[in-house]
Amino acid sequence: MICDESGASLVTPTVGATAEGVVISVDNRGGADLLYLRGPQVSPFLEAGEQRLGPFDLAPGSHEVGCFATPFRLAEVSDAAWVSLEVTDPAGHYMPAELGCPESEQISLVSHVAPEGSGKEEAVRASLTGVRTNDEVRHVHYPEGRRSVFAVDRNGQTAALVTARVVGDRWAVSGYGCADAGVRDVKGNGSSPG
Repeated sequence: MICDESGASLVTPTVGATAEGVVISVDNRGGADLLYLRGPQVSPFLEAGEQRLGPFDLAPGSHEVGCFATPFRLAEVSDAAWVSLEVTDPAGHYMPAELGCPESEQISLVSHVAPEGSGKEEAVRASLTGVRTNDEVRHVHYPEGRRSVFAVDRNGQTAALVTARVVGDRWAVSGYGCADAGVRDVKGNGSSPG
């Protein structure tokens, strides 16, 4: 990808995913401050010159990306400023997961509970109440990705979708669950994300 005075352009419009996710090579000739990925991604700041950014947790498919000086207002960015990056996953690294309920029935889950020494699946189970012994806790998205994303599956549907990461000496587990599944954070909280 090239970031220059005219904006973003792609040398190769397709990038292949690895087990860690998607890495984007950027030649920042124009001195842009930010590589912005539309969607729920962290958009990294850029340095001048060539650099490799990521890995990003981008699902296979089309994603819009742009190079911008800061500050900028997303609402004022024209459609012409975006380029379409196609992510492929020929090796099948990406494991998709979606909550089994509409957004209107989703609740947010936040916990900082399990000690760092515990495993990730153990941390997810310790950080959430209402996870049954026969629920499957599975690693989803990219298996070696920077973000450890887990699905709590019950009866063929995903009841909760959370990210686990180490913060200090504890695991921080946060995400969303289906209200009717009864999965809550350890304080019993579960609030509507909207």
